[in-house]
Amino acid sequence: MLTKVFRFAIGCAIGFLVWRYGTPIYAAAVAPLARVFLSASRLFAGTRLTPAGMNIEISGPSIPPVRIPFSELTYNVILFFGLFATVRGLFRDRSVIRFALAAVVLALTHVFATVADAVFVYATRLGTWSNAHFSPFEQDFWTAADYVYRIGGMFAIAFACWVVAAGPAALRSASAGRPSRARG
Repeated sequence: MLTKVFRFAIGCAIGFLVWRYGTPIYAAAVAPLARVFLSASRLFAGTRLTPAGMNIEISGPSIPPVRIPFSELTYNVILFFGLFATVRGLFRDRSVIRFALAAVVLALTHVFATVADAVFVYATRLGTWSNAHFSPFEQDFWTAADYVYRIGGMFAIAFACWVVAAGPAALRSASAGRPSRARG
């Protein structure tokens, strides 16, 4: 048990370093994908998403410029790395493929979180501009989407990626070394 706690702590430390120093590079990869989804809306047509350190700046011909805190949408990678560090044999067999696929799923959720946060900011944080372009229902919807993701969704996503991808390996390592019980 203590070994798993230690492995989890080391994984979280590695995840922190990846998140802290990789976020500006990661933002440059996520921004073009998020732009595609944002531009699907007529309001956001021609929108530019520009990475700016730990943030993404959004501007366009028909929208005021805003800055969203991209790092606040992606720090669940710390938990993700911590959880995967508890899996024995992570870098053997199919576990590496499962880890890579889980990382892709996590990255896709970051794209959608970026889109949702951007729309949330435009729908709720720009006063009269927001009220002129978004109905009260739309404002409530985007507020709820942003809060659900930030409060628990981002952690649930990291945990679900781990359970689905590492479940078989995690179960094998958890039961290793235990004597089997004979049924009588």
